[in-house]
Amino acid sequence: MSSITFTLDPYISQPDRAQLKDSSPRHVPATVVGRRGVIGELGEVAVEHTDDRAYDGGAQRTRAQVRGAAVPAVVLTGRAVWGSAPSLDQAELTVDGAPVALEHNVMGAKNTARALRFSHAGHAYTYTVLPRSKGAELRRDGVRVLLEPVKGTGGRRITRGTVEGPAEAVDVALAVLFEEVDTGLLSLKGAAAHAPFHLLDRLARPNRAPGQ
Repeated sequence: MSSITFTLDPYISQPDRAQLKDSSPRHVPATVVGRRGVIGELGEVAVEHTDDRAYDGGAQRTRAQVRGAAVPAVVLTGRAVWGSAPSLDQAELTVDGAPVALEHNVMGAKNTARALRFSHAGHAYTYTVLPRSKGAELRRDGVRVLLEPVKGTGGRRITRGTVEGPAEAVDVALAVLFEEVDTGLLSLKGAAAHAPFHLLDRLARPNRAPGQ
């Protein structure tokens, strides 16, 4: 797969009355928020996040995942800071169930320095949030997947994707995953927005070790 473009349209799936009627205080059906579209030979691919009702020190952990018949199972779980999407705070990424370690420099002065880095199947990946709200890109050797926010029909925000190079299904899945992840920590502006949450979290958990 190389040199293709695609779009991802937003959707929301809310629990119906029957699901709500059968729910309990311990288990409330979650609203699913996501994006989907046809991506070349991969067919329809969707990325969505939902609430798994797990709590960590008062902060809710939510999950983002990619769905599609021709893509691997890519899942990220993290603490929700703003809204319901998982953030990169204590995030855990898996590809087909195998854990993938994530690294990013919280002290970086530029978005390129704060980029998310990880390795999978012998490839080293870099995911960078572009300045001035121009989207984000995932890169590895010889491959680039660019994701840009654009206005669709009726003024809706959709995602336009561009794949460059001999990309594999996992490359595309990893790139689109972050469309439903709060990646604020990868930019100075986003990190500033996260700062009050981390301060309150530190006060709530004074014995928390650095980086936890």
